[in-house]
Amino acid sequence: MCQETINKECIYTLSYIDNVNGKQTSPKWIKERLEKSDIKSKNLIVDITNYILLEQGQPLHAFDLEKLSQLIGREVLPEDFGVRKAKNGEFLTALDGIKYELNENISIVVCSDKPVAIAGVIGGLETAVTEQTSSIILEGAVFNPSIIRKSSREVGIRTESSSRFEKGISFRNTLNSLSRAFYLLNQYFKESKPTIYSSKIINKEKKSIKLRRERIFKILGPIVYNSKDELGKIQVIKRNLNDREITDKLKLIGCELHNQSYGWDVEVISNRSSDLIREIDLIEEIARLIGYDQFDQNLPAPIKPGKLNSYQLAKRKLKNGFVISGFNEVLTYSLVSDEDKTRIKISNPLLQETSCLRNNIWQEHIRICNQNIKAGRESCWIFETGNIFVNASTNNQIEILSGAISGNNYDEKWEFSGKSSELNYYQARGKLRQVFSHLNVSVIDKPTDKYKYLHPGRTSLLIIEGKEAGYFGQINPKYIAEKKSLKNLFLFSIDIDKLLMAAIRTNKWTPIFKDYPIVPKIERDINFIFNKDYLVSDIIGNIKKSGKPILEEVKLIDIYNDDNLDDKFVSYTFRLSYRDKEKTLVENDVVEINELIIKNIEKKFSAKQKI
Repeated sequence: MCQETINKECIYTLSYIDNVNGKQTSPKWIKERLEKSDIKSKNLIVDITNYILLEQGQPLHAFDLEKLSQLIGREVLPEDFGVRKAKNGEFLTALDGIKYELNENISIVVCSDKPVAIAGVIGGLETAVTEQTSSIILEGAVFNPSIIRKSSREVGIRTESSSRFEKGISFRNTLNSLSRAFYLLNQYFKESKPTIYSSKIINKEKKSIKLRRERIFKILGPIVYNSKDELGKIQVIKRNLNDREITDKLKLIGCELHNQSYGWDVEVISNRSSDLIREIDLIEEIARLIGYDQFDQNLPAPIKPGKLNSYQLAKRKLKNGFVISGFNEVLTYSLVSDEDKTRIKISNPLLQETSCLRNNIWQEHIRICNQNIKAGRESCWIFETGNIFVNASTNNQIEILSGAISGNNYDEKWEFSGKSSELNYYQARGKLRQVFSHLNVSVIDKPTDKYKYLHPGRTSLLIIEGKEAGYFGQINPKYIAEKKSLKNLFLFSIDIDKLLMAAIRTNKWTPIFKDYPIVPKIERDINFIFNKDYLVSDIIGNIKKSGKPILEEVKLIDIYNDDNLDDKFVSYTFRLSYRDKEKTLVENDVVEINELIIKNIEKKFSAKQKI
């Protein structure tokens, strides 16, 4: 009857019961108990199986005997029933009315090799009990938890029965539960006579667990209580548990104890045989019933205080920088759906919606921003540090810093005449630059169009120490066509390892105190017309290289566009600050270097100086 090896504690029982009536409703007391457990009343037959499930913890299932006979075309015999793996391409319409496509990962109950139920999960509609039912086959079984868990995941449903099988139930309680069901059926169907057929029961004899007295004392330690001496002074008493305290607590949960020289041999009642299987399980029960607070507290000695390393401190400083700048930290799930076929699938998904490991975080952040704005928020600034998972030969797990900026986070609206305002690209990028200033890390932007989900003209690569570390950009409008409120949404993503490693370099992490300059600086402004293709960061880098050793600082102070200029050109004005550490500079000291800088700019960038 058990065609599949279910586990070494396996039972599959069938009981033929005649003279029942599918039209009969349940008495009020059964209906009320089911309703309080959120189970809808069907008819007396089905309600009794559900009641036994709640009362005894043993799922039962009733098949309509006449429907089974019609399904196989003859009288049903006990040997017609079995449990096997489903075949790819088989189908079963379940009690919920859904037609499920079966596969070899699903275990099914068959009658004459025809599927009649998904084992331990849900029965078939074709053989279900209805008002016309006059005789039934009552199934009582114990299945392997892992088999039921796999079947439940494959079909995507979880029932009262499957939830109990998944956790594990004892085969010792199955026949008792059936006897309880027969008793209730006989109360209302006077002439019903069950005929029971059982499969082989393996490991039928009771098991005992060796419980050692010394082991209890070693694990739990002494109990502590206060007592008064003859003079009325309070004394703290510490002692081990005595035998009576141990045996009384275990007997409370139905255990049978047999005295031995080392302690006891303990037999566990059937409904606890799945979770009380080791000596340590019994010791834990003793501690729970005595009360954890009754035992002495022994902490490891010596206890040394922990501390954060520089990497962890930098990460904490980074998060604090986000919070100070107005961001909120969020946490999203690592498990996502399989809509993107490049994602890594997990082997044992609970649901289809959580069947893959995420390869990005920005999609969840878009959803969060959209949800906040729908709820009436005018802005949403969020960040998250988490792992993404990519198909790579060496390392497929990367920790990144990701986030989104939508709307203006300021409550004061007087500056905008009471209206809400959106941040432009440069303002949003400035918020991120403000955060990075807490780490003293220089992040350079370079335009890019490699990300399809970002606006091709408003996206930049983020360069840290000459290496690509992430991106910042505005969302591509075509990805949010149905979410017009997010048209000015900005996303960023950075390899957090590259960012923090740059932050903890000795020259940046350890503060270096320098003498305040005691000599004045000389400032000169230079103005050029550049092609818009050139990056300001490249221009500034060239100026700094040409101005060594006395060029102290370069600032972009003005950007000018005019109708007189071609659309491809723009005017930049830079302010150059010169200073010598040892002497006060005069005009002749900076003229030569300033002219060299101008020549290099004209040559390197084909720029024309504007006078």
